[in-house]
Amino acid sequence: MIKIQIDNIQQRKQEYTDALTDLVAFRVSVFHQSLSHLNGVVVDFTTGHFASFRPVTKNIFEIVGDEVNMPNGRDGYINTINNYLAAPNLLANINIAGLIQFCDDMLANNNQQLSELLVCEAADLMNHSETILNNNGLNTAANIAVIKLAFDYTKYNADISSHIREYFREREFVKFCPYCNTKTAHHNLNVDGEVVDSYELDHFYDKARYPLLSYSLFNLVPSDHTCNVTNKGVTQFTDKYHINPHLSGYIDQIKFVPVGLNPAYDVDRIEMEISEAQGSVLYKKINGNNPPATELGELGNLNVFKIRSKHCGEKHRARTILKTLDTNNSYRKHIKKYLQSLNGLNIKDSYKKWYEKELNVCFNSINFNDKAYSKFSRDIHDHYYSKNRTVMNRYIIELIDEH
Repeated sequence: MIKIQIDNIQQRKQEYTDALTDLVAFRVSVFHQSLSHLNGVVVDFTTGHFASFRPVTKNIFEIVGDEVNMPNGRDGYINTINNYLAAPNLLANINIAGLIQFCDDMLANNNQQLSELLVCEAADLMNHSETILNNNGLNTAANIAVIKLAFDYTKYNADISSHIREYFREREFVKFCPYCNTKTAHHNLNVDGEVVDSYELDHFYDKARYPLLSYSLFNLVPSDHTCNVTNKGVTQFTDKYHINPHLSGYIDQIKFVPVGLNPAYDVDRIEMEISEAQGSVLYKKINGNNPPATELGELGNLNVFKIRSKHCGEKHRARTILKTLDTNNSYRKHIKKYLQSLNGLNIKDSYKKWYEKELNVCFNSINFNDKAYSKFSRDIHDHYYSKNRTVMNRYIIELIDEH
């Protein structure tokens, strides 16, 4: 998994809140109106959004477990509310007062807390969500199900999902899936405006269980369909057993290693080495509770996204890389003195440009999301020079240590 690198992060966060805050605030205000009606506030259609809060109220009835017939029209809505509140009902299954306070808090001071939720840092997402729920007495399944009505992607007039997709597409934070670094994760159109390539936005913490994080910038991961739907599916990610690529990757903690090399650089198989101690905090995020070579279960990013299996067949790619490096290394022997005689030549930059052009990958880890198999290729490259640490390769060894 590759860390998502976002340049000008404060500006990007401001752009995100500018694009979404008012839309989400509208949802929360509609939600607030519906809750207020169920709390006995007289319905005022002159300041409300009847077409929006009517279905919210109807859904709340269903969530608490009441079967209520909701006729069409404003008079029918008012009569339904009055009759419902006058009769025994199951509203006690949710915390109406806490839900209303939650809405007030989100909308206060020009939606300040709502804006903060939208751009909450990746490391604080879970704690931020739980703090909001606990402070308002809402950490129950029924209350969370009701809150989801305000954080649904497509319901109740404002299609927030299209604005989120537009934001990510315009900025293109990654071009390849950060989970696997093998499939595209960017949006590409042809000259006629038709979609050529696209991607999906994975909710790192799933929106069904953590609805408050449904729109949060750093809970959304551009990923390919296989990683998001086939591999992850409904797996519930946690901070204990999974890594959010907005927070970090495992650049140094895992390595792809070619095994069974012969003088012709034929490769028997690709294995993965994990440098973290088994049972450590980071190891659990990488590989769950499995032994290092085991790919099993839903704990650890390696296992969820089948990273070993996706790379184990790349023997030919590894051989090509090794042969290319070996040929280039032999060639440099003949021009070493000439290169050293050129004043002002940046040999390291020249080498990186050669590497990236020849292998069509990125050398620096900060750019790995721009090219497929960049992490894999760089590990094979580093493995080659770990076995060939000669004086003439000193500047390449320095490059490896620097990046």
